[in-house]
Amino acid sequence: MAAFFVLLLALSGCIDSPGDGVKVITVGATDCRGRIADFSGSGPTRDGRTKPDIVAPGVNVIASAPLGLKDLKYVDTYYARSSGTSLSTPAVAGVAALLLQKNPSLSPAGVKAALLKGAVRLNNTLGEEYEPYYQGAGLVNAYNSYRLLSDDLCGVMPDRWIVGRWAFMSGGKAVSAGLDSGADRPQKKIYALAPGDEDWTTRFVFFTDRARENLSVAVRGDVKDWITVMDLPESLAENSHAVFGASIAVPNGTAAGVYTGSVDICEKGRPIISVPVRVEVAAPLIMVMGSASVADEILPGSWRYYYLDVPLGTQQIRGRLSWSGSSDMDLFLLAPTSEYYYEDSPNGMEEAVLNNPASGRWILAVHQRNASSPERYLLRVERSFVRSKPGAWNAGAVMPGGEAYATMLLENEGLPLRNISYSGIVENSTSFSINGYVSERLSWTAKFDVPEDVRRLSLRLLWDNPESDLDLRLYAPNGRLAARSEGYESTEEIQVYDPPPGSWTVVVIGYDIFSDKQNFELVTTLHTREPWGWLDVMGPDEIQPGTAANVNLTLRAPPDAPGKEIRGYLEIRGDSSSLEIPVVVTVAGASVKGVEGISFEDDDNDGFIDALSIKIAVNASVPGVYRAEGGLFDCSGRMIKWMSGSAPIRGTGSIELRADGREIWKSGGCGPLHLRDIILYGEDGDVLEERNQTTIIDRSPSDFQPPKAYFSRIFTDMSELAGGKISSIVIGVGVTVNVPGTYTIRARLRNDDGDVIGEIANTTSLRKGNSTVALRFNPTKFVMLGERSRLHLTDLTLSSGDEVLDRIDEAWSSSPMDPDEFTAERAMVSI
Repeated sequence: MAAFFVLLLALSGCIDSPGDGVKVITVGATDCRGRIADFSGSGPTRDGRTKPDIVAPGVNVIASAPLGLKDLKYVDTYYARSSGTSLSTPAVAGVAALLLQKNPSLSPAGVKAALLKGAVRLNNTLGEEYEPYYQGAGLVNAYNSYRLLSDDLCGVMPDRWIVGRWAFMSGGKAVSAGLDSGADRPQKKIYALAPGDEDWTTRFVFFTDRARENLSVAVRGDVKDWITVMDLPESLAENSHAVFGASIAVPNGTAAGVYTGSVDICEKGRPIISVPVRVEVAAPLIMVMGSASVADEILPGSWRYYYLDVPLGTQQIRGRLSWSGSSDMDLFLLAPTSEYYYEDSPNGMEEAVLNNPASGRWILAVHQRNASSPERYLLRVERSFVRSKPGAWNAGAVMPGGEAYATMLLENEGLPLRNISYSGIVENSTSFSINGYVSERLSWTAKFDVPEDVRRLSLRLLWDNPESDLDLRLYAPNGRLAARSEGYESTEEIQVYDPPPGSWTVVVIGYDIFSDKQNFELVTTLHTREPWGWLDVMGPDEIQPGTAANVNLTLRAPPDAPGKEIRGYLEIRGDSSSLEIPVVVTVAGASVKGVEGISFEDDDNDGFIDALSIKIAVNASVPGVYRAEGGLFDCSGRMIKWMSGSAPIRGTGSIELRADGREIWKSGGCGPLHLRDIILYGEDGDVLEERNQTTIIDRSPSDFQPPKAYFSRIFTDMSELAGGKISSIVIGVGVTVNVPGTYTIRARLRNDDGDVIGEIANTTSLRKGNSTVALRFNPTKFVMLGERSRLHLTDLTLSSGDEVLDRIDEAWSSSPMDPDEFTAERAMVSI
């Protein structure tokens, strides 16, 4: 008899190992009314496949049970009532056994095909069909599956493709998709697309009981030119599974309506199974004078879809759905980024207001639930969109007591803007730092207070080991997840605009931490807004839709203004909209005059330049310590070094930028050299001036002092084998030598946990040119530790006498290695 597996779906809200297996039959749970149990996990899998495959009763199931268990609800001595997918799984396994009893030659793939094709789809509490991410093919039905037994069994999951956009709750409040449409389980997608949209996340699994030859995939129907399908293998053995992907793109300009077609799996050109495809294209909302309206009728349990183009810079969109009957209706606004927004109201109207919405094509969905008759509704959408030209004002350098002037054009492409007020706003910030640590799969938690006047909240998490992965989560005072950052770099950053005041909670979670702990620094910055009296503005009181008006700005720096860069905003506020225009001014406490001199130092008179010195002339009306920076590039535009220097300046003076000749020789490719992008900073680190001019330095990298030797960054695994196993770990290190002589290479070999496997100091004579130095390590300690791990060459240094010529902290890593790959005969070492 063929063997097969029916695996338990144990995780709520996701499908993970082992239930995500391609060949397994993954089972979800229902109650006695045919509703999906709240504990039953849902798909898709991480790679986009539909799971579970099927569902079966698993709520309050009475089954035989051992005597005397405390956690069970016994109905008599030998039977107890319990819930879980562990109860629904045996039901499916029992049906599978009956199918095998009827046809013992049935393969696991044949059992799966019969089970899934015989399943019955279930509806949620609103009478709308559950998504396949909850029920797969539906509720197991033994009789239907029995009737399907044949010699030509095959199946595909999912067996229908209803195209849509994913929907995620806004503001980081949901980790997985979930549209609250009033049913007993959240809806993961809105099943419509706008012209120009693409649904690329679908992956199909085809499975067959018998062998197949000359397989192909064909697309038919209205949507055949919209769909791109990955090919299947040309042939499959019996009891095989094959995964293939498909995407669909709705062309721009497509009219609203429902479009259908199919994805057919063919053998020798003949369809053997077909996946129906349904695409509903949303209707456009056309804005006139900043608003659009549509009146329509909707049936119970139905959906209506519209799309709205939101230009970049839109200040606000407001959607309002109203109706007069007793229906309970929903309005959802779905962003191009797949976040959805709604406000729940039972009073015959729902309204959602979004400030600074994402630009792109939004979908608006109207849904009727809990009603027995059609309902008429009115949907009205308003857009506030005022644009300034230019979009920002860089007032440049202004002396203390000086003035700057600008004229900006305001264009109104939204609702009428009336009762306009103008004010200057400046943003100040306060930062504080917290140090902490986390271990593998553990979390660190802290709380901090946010006062009422904070406009923006910034968090930055920093740690020093790029192998570690730390995640950052931020919770608002109401306990909801406000934002999260889950990247793979050595930093995580979060920004929250207009945070509500109160006690906030920050959580740091550790992953891939191979040492006892990972230290980190968390920097929190509170940005506040204050009136900025430097701006004087004259503009109109009203701007009608489709018109434009000039606004005149005067910026006056006080006589005692500190010399630094100041960033603020011109805030324009009307009845229907508000706009912030960035304003940047540099109080000219100091400015760059230019490059005052370039000198070349040859300390040993060998004809090669040991150091390059560039002096930047600075005028300072306000005495202080100033810092200058600039980039040194070769003729191809490759950066050789970012140079920095500082000096106290009163009146006029200069700041020296220096570069080591050996660094220029090693990092540069061709001449002449170029000095670019001079930046001048004040004492508090503010940028005072950025000068984007180029100074040509008529020298080539070959004119500078070559280093005696340096690592070429080429590493070779030269490990030695004996009897098919590794006897010595040997790593070849590339060294480029300009001056022949005796050099010492030092290094450590570590495992993933940071344990030192071996250390070496190899002193050798090297000739001029490129050489490979073999570093040999004894693998005994790695074998004795007995843990599978990568090996890392670290702390690599090259020296000549007491002079360190080059250093690489993390030089080379192997692929994961097993102690069994090494020979066992070793001299004992101390662990």
